[in-house]
Amino acid sequence: TSSDSERTTGGTEKTSSGAATRRGRLPGPESGFGQRVPEARGIKKQAEVAERAEIARAALARYESGDRFPSVPELRRLCEALGVSPEYLIYGDAPSGFTPTKS
Repeated sequence: TSSDSERTTGGTEKTSSGAATRRGRLPGPESGFGQRVPEARGIKKQAEVAERAEIARAALARYESGDRFPSVPELRRLCEALGVSPEYLIYGDAPSGFTPTKS
């Protein structure tokens, strides 16, 4: 592993900030997550998506700005509300035939 992470049990690593990640892939601003959330949201309002995903609108705004990444349960609910896969939001792996709606 690199100097800013350490290997732990179960195949996870801890970054210098203490965040645990599998396979060393902790999505960051460079992952594009924050850009894909509003693309998937399309013309729906933040408040509408946040309500359907049972998260605060302010949290959704932080996801879209790249300031915050959701917990796994929040990510699952957000994906259900947006109708996309977690892989699409995290890594940009869109299912065939999916085209985000521009707002």
